[in-house]
Amino acid sequence: AVSRSFAIGAAVNETCARIARRAAVLDSTGCVLMIRGEDPHAPTRGGFWLTPGGGLAPGESAEAAIRRELLEELGLSVGAVGAVVMHRRAFFPFAGEFYLQTEIIHLIEVPAPFDPEPGALTDLEKQVITEFRWFSADDLRELEEDSYPVALAALLDHLVEFGPPDPPWVEDLTASR
Repeated sequence: AVSRSFAIGAAVNETCARIARRAAVLDSTGCVLMIRGEDPHAPTRGGFWLTPGGGLAPGESAEAAIRRELLEELGLSVGAVGAVVMHRRAFFPFAGEFYLQTEIIHLIEVPAPFDPEPGALTDLEKQVITEFRWFSADDLRELEEDSYPVALAALLDHLVEFGPPDPPWVEDLTASR
C-alpha cells in the first residue's frame, strides 16, 4: 500500500507502508540467528544483517505470517510463537523503493544452533540472502556491516539475563527521515 509522497533531493518518491513480523531466534547459549542480505538494486551499499521474517500477506494473521516466514527462510517449523520482545519502525530504501515498515519481533527459542534450510524463497529473496550466521551480543557489537534491529545486541543481553522484556522494547528509526 502506498501511504504518501515525500521529496528526496529533486525527485518525489512513493513510500510503501509495510507491516512485518520478525523473529529473534535464540539458542540456549544466547546466540541469535541472523540473515545477511544485499540489495540487488544497490550493489554499492554493501551487506546488512537482519532477523528472519517479513511482511504479512493480504488477509494473513500475524502468527501465520511469522510461522510462514520461519519455514520459508530457515526451514524452521515452530510450535508456539514466543513473546513479543520489540516493536520497531524503520524507514529504508530496498529494491528500488522506499519502505516505512512497522515490525513486531517475537522471541523464538531453540535448544541448539542449526543450519538453516530455506524452503520456499521468492526470486527476490534468492537474490538478496547471501548467508546465515549465529551471533552473540558481543559478535553483533563488533560487526562492521549494518545490522537490524540496531538495538539487538542490548536486547540479547537483556534476554539472556532477564528473559523477555515487559513491556517490549521500542526501536523507532523513522525520526531521521
